Amino acid sequence: MQGVQRPKPRLGSPPSAASRRTMRLCLDQAVQLLGFANGAVVPWGVLRFRHTARLRTLFIEQRYASADRQAAAWSPSTTNKHLSAVRKVLEQAWMLGRTSAENYHRARAVKTSPIVDVGHEGGPQSAVGAEQRADVQRR
Repeated sequence: MQGVQRPKPRLGSPPSAASRRTMRLCLDQAVQLLGFANGAVVPWGVLRFRHTARLRTLFIEQRYASADRQAAAWSPSTTNKHLSAVRKVLEQAWMLGRTSAENYHRARAVKTSPIVDVGHEGGPQSAVGAEQRADVQRR
């Protein structure tokens, strides 16, 4: 048909199947850190700031996982991807009326993870980085 233009993909377009799968895996990993089996069993509408702040702390701790763990330590971008997935599901809970606007905005107000190298001078992880470097040097 002439004159009819196809819509262009935009930020508000539905996510692809691969993106949905990635976010579902992020949510499953996040809630497993809290002790749930998977994201499908979590009452997302009851999450508050204290829960999302705890998740952020747990995500950052994953960045400094010891070498003897089976899983690799998380990068800052992985941490922020997981936070983004949690924020998105909180938004959906709010839009479905499962939580109030105030609770939604407070819960999603948790800050992203700083993207700095471990031990970067002046960065928030300097002390942790120095401790890890000293541990590696002792080995």
